[in-house]
Amino acid sequence: HYSQQPTLAFGTTRAGRHAIEDASNIIGLLINTVPFVVTLGSEDTLGDLLAKMRAEQQALRPLETTPLVDIQAASSLGTTPAFDNIVMYDEATLNTRMAERLGDRAEGRRFDYYGQTNFDLTLLAYAEPELLLRLEYSNARYDEVAARRILRQLEKLLQGFPAAGSTTQAVAIDYLVDEEKQNLEVWNATDVDWDLDTTLMALFEQQVERTPDAPAIAYKEEALSYRAFNARVNQLAHYLRKEGVKPDQLVGLAVERSIEMELGIYGIIKAGGAFVPLDPELPKDRLAFMAEDAGVPLILTQRHLVDCLPTDGARMIILDDSDPAWADQPEDNPTIVTRPDQLAYALFTSGSTGTPKCAMNEHCGIVNRILWMQDAFKLDASDTVLQKTPYSFDVSVWEHFWPLQVGARLVMAEPGGHRDPSYLADVINAEKVTTIHFVPSMLQLFVEEPKVATCTSIRRFVASGEALPRELQDRLFAQLDTELHNLYGPTEAAIDVTWWACDAKSPLNAIPIGRAIANTQIHILDKQCRPVPPGVAGELFIGGIQVGRGYLNRDELTADRFIDDPFRPGGRLYKTGDLARFMPDGNVEYLGRLDHQVKVRGLRIELGEIEAVVSQHDAVREVVVVAREDRPGQQMLVGYVVGDGVDIDDLRRHAGKVLADYMVPAEWVVMDAFPLNTSGKVDRKKLPAPALAPKRDLLEPASNVEMRIVAAWKQVLQHDEIGARDTFFEVGGTSLSVIRLAHRLSEAFEREVRVGDLLRFTTVAQQAQFLDVSADRTDSSVEAGVAIARQQRDARAKRRRVQR
Repeated sequence: HYSQQPTLAFGTTRAGRHAIEDASNIIGLLINTVPFVVTLGSEDTLGDLLAKMRAEQQALRPLETTPLVDIQAASSLGTTPAFDNIVMYDEATLNTRMAERLGDRAEGRRFDYYGQTNFDLTLLAYAEPELLLRLEYSNARYDEVAARRILRQLEKLLQGFPAAGSTTQAVAIDYLVDEEKQNLEVWNATDVDWDLDTTLMALFEQQVERTPDAPAIAYKEEALSYRAFNARVNQLAHYLRKEGVKPDQLVGLAVERSIEMELGIYGIIKAGGAFVPLDPELPKDRLAFMAEDAGVPLILTQRHLVDCLPTDGARMIILDDSDPAWADQPEDNPTIVTRPDQLAYALFTSGSTGTPKCAMNEHCGIVNRILWMQDAFKLDASDTVLQKTPYSFDVSVWEHFWPLQVGARLVMAEPGGHRDPSYLADVINAEKVTTIHFVPSMLQLFVEEPKVATCTSIRRFVASGEALPRELQDRLFAQLDTELHNLYGPTEAAIDVTWWACDAKSPLNAIPIGRAIANTQIHILDKQCRPVPPGVAGELFIGGIQVGRGYLNRDELTADRFIDDPFRPGGRLYKTGDLARFMPDGNVEYLGRLDHQVKVRGLRIELGEIEAVVSQHDAVREVVVVAREDRPGQQMLVGYVVGDGVDIDDLRRHAGKVLADYMVPAEWVVMDAFPLNTSGKVDRKKLPAPALAPKRDLLEPASNVEMRIVAAWKQVLQHDEIGARDTFFEVGGTSLSVIRLAHRLSEAFEREVRVGDLLRFTTVAQQAQFLDVSADRTDSSVEAGVAIARQQRDARAKRRRVQR
């Protein structure tokens, strides 16, 4: 097991040694089964391990006559067997019988395998004339290939014991067979001789030369050719360079999705700098920390967002002014001053210490990533990519750059549009989108959209950020004749590092994350940073050109997570903290996390950061945050607190001042004390499921419209305590469940209800007033409905940010 202290629980049998003159009439299995556990410490020597096993067996010997059925009944594991594997050892007599049973197969062989057994594995060892091992395996857990591999590894391990000696660390004894070592080398032989001595803007300018008048970028009614977009970018880049932007300098970018977003990204990089997304939807205090930590001298933004941004330390440059400061700058390409090993972008991600950390990536990594993607998918001028991923999420990087380096067209979704499946379907059909990315949780909602079957222009779906369920793959393939690709990669590397092409005919129930892409290596290692065999779980490490530079202003953390590559001198490995294993064919299966990091809607969250912020509240003594899925398909964060006079609403406001909305727990539980495990640590598995307590002053629905809305809320949230004044997000709603609510209300009222509408009107009463379909509505309610509609129209016209 890959854990802090690996343990092996198994049983041993000892044959009876009673003196029996005539055993010919005795029927029975004269053995005693003794279950025991051996814990292997990382510093234990081989002598320590053998001594532990000897001491454990000697301590249990007085109990060996206890019937196995009694042991099972007393097991702390309940109905789970007290052990899964069994070892049986005997001497010459049974060895002779075994040789007779094997016949010719026994000649010159010391190892054998066979299935079936009542246990996961049964190892039979016969001592004379030489050691003979026989492995029986459960067909439900193993196959012949796995059984052969286990025996080969055991042979290698046993052969290493004499040479190792009793003072050698047990975990240091090599048990990988030559074939496994060769396979691991072959699977990481990904070198491709591409020209990586270039930058993102050099590739873009080459495409501008090839197709200057081709459509490049579009947002609503605005569209620009490659030539026109490049001219705007050049003017901004010349201006930024005069303002002091130079290579490796971070520049803040706080914009909504628009042409200005792309102008800012390209302008910063052409000037030589690296862009840092400062999402205006984040709390102002969080943005202030990010801007200060990154040391950005400039923040490029839009006029209507200025009040949302921190005012200290950085100068604002307004991108959407009618007469911008760079209007008189030249439109020709500025001289490229950036080297491939200099920064292209830096993204903040959740940090376990209570503040976000900034991961930095260089041009060479993202260039390699885009060259691989083009080699794999062959995008061309007939393709349209939809840019819908929030720009603070690293997947957006390939959306920004890939299409405009190969002659394709980039279409920008409207702000907040990535949350609305109905809107996305309309844009896909209107713009003939061929390539689109989804995190699996959002793809799940998209395939529920009735319009999805009409989106026949899509040639390829790309999924990443979360585990991709097989059921979701099958649902998509049932509705559309398209491709689906499952990718994996952390923010600390240049986007994705593995790739799997989904196949409807594949027999696999768990969809792999695939193999390493070009010029990238994937290693699955144990705690001593040694390769583990295929099928064995270990920590996933990333090597190659796409490994990022590290964390900004976090030298100690960078040294801990970015280590020297023991397999390629001069290289580095990134320690992901992800648990994975190689499959027999070299593809990688993702198994989960080794720490308390989780992903919600594809966004990485360090639960420790949330706990650190909540613990600063005066009423809180202790806090634990976990991700739960008590309702199928609805993962949510739950905060557990111990304190005096804790007010949940005040606690939620406190957290929301610092944390992004997706990091604020949707539900809270106040406890007298936390359950502890035997080590004195909080036992997270025993934390109770949150119960939504009845509200004391539930306001009953005042009309038929409100009653229908309440019914929709109850169906989506799966609980009944809903009042007309309740706020959707304060009674368990999330940004995913609000999408489902939009579907339910659209069906109930036979009109299209957009997610953006529900993000503005968050109570039952507000939504009823907005829908304005009550047969007995008053004139004042009509006027209110008109006013609301006017506000909505104005908000869209000004492209104000979507707020909860």
